[in-house]
Amino acid sequence: MVKCRIGEEKATVMHMMRKYIAYQYSNEPLQIKSVIAPEGVKGYIYVEAFKQPHVKQAILNVSNLRMGQWTQQVQLIFS
Repeated sequence: MVKCRIGEEKATVMHMMRKYIAYQYSNEPLQIKSVIAPEGVKGYIYVEAFKQPHVKQAILNVSNLRMGQWTQQVQLIFS
């Protein structure tokens, strides 16, 4: 869960998708699985990855995400 500007959740998800595509064939592709902005959640987006550093790399230099105040909650999901 990453804190985002309220009202900019969907635009941020689209930006992250474009960033993922741009880095896909580079030397250091983003290692995230998904990015979503659920309808009922304001001010946060969810970034799914195997490790926390992968999320940090993905959100680096995304202006709608509040890097100084970001709170990242890791939820472990076992299937």
